[in-house]
Amino acid sequence: MRNFFMFLVALNATFFVWQWYQSEEANIPQFAYEDSVIPADNVEPIYLLGEFNLEETARQAPELKLTASEDPSIQSHPVAQLAESIEEELDDENVSEQSEASPQLVEICAVWGPYSSESHVSSIQKKLKNRGLVMNQRSIEVNQLKGYWLYFPPFKNMEDARAYSKKLKAKGIDNYVLTKGQNRGGLSLGFFKTKARAEEYQEELIAKGYKALGDEYRKPVTQYWLELRAPSEARLESAWKLVQPSYPNAKFQLNPC
Repeated sequence: MRNFFMFLVALNATFFVWQWYQSEEANIPQFAYEDSVIPADNVEPIYLLGEFNLEETARQAPELKLTASEDPSIQSHPVAQLAESIEEELDDENVSEQSEASPQLVEICAVWGPYSSESHVSSIQKKLKNRGLVMNQRSIEVNQLKGYWLYFPPFKNMEDARAYSKKLKAKGIDNYVLTKGQNRGGLSLGFFKTKARAEEYQEELIAKGYKALGDEYRKPVTQYWLELRAPSEARLESAWKLVQPSYPNAKFQLNPC
């Protein structure tokens, strides 16, 4: 009987402890770990700056402003405020970059020449080496006018040409027989530096009964030119005055860059 009584006491004690434990566990606050938490109506959500694409938010800013004008409750929305501040910062940066951008320099280009030899151009380049000029040398082949000449066109054969040449020399008219080129078999009556002097001698021959033909005399030559680039026309002109006296036949011509 005594043992049965002790068993009931132990059973009641166990039941009491179990009841106490259940009541304490019920008082422990329960936390729900969810992917997203819906804030209370009176609590504004917290937004992390890293959650936003700044450029995308800035582009959306005008839409938020339009929506805010329709719904005043959105005016205080943190996303709209953040987008507006980002847009203002981007505008300030664009204005700053434009104001800090240096103006483009307008370069002036020119060509000098012609010069008769490559060494002349090389000498000019050395003289102007430290004057802040960009210089390039180029050459072209041209048929340069060397003067004017008078002649008789080719005869039927070389014997006739030689016979006529002797006849003219006997009358004091200097000449020689052409043995090469397209005028082979003709007679050359002389070369003249100017057209006026050639025409004057042509009239003298006509007075003596001889009608000679006249033409320009050209010869293939290589011309050398110097191309220059400078930050201003004044710098080009200053350099030109330095070298021009040594090459009086050269010309100064401004060219598009």
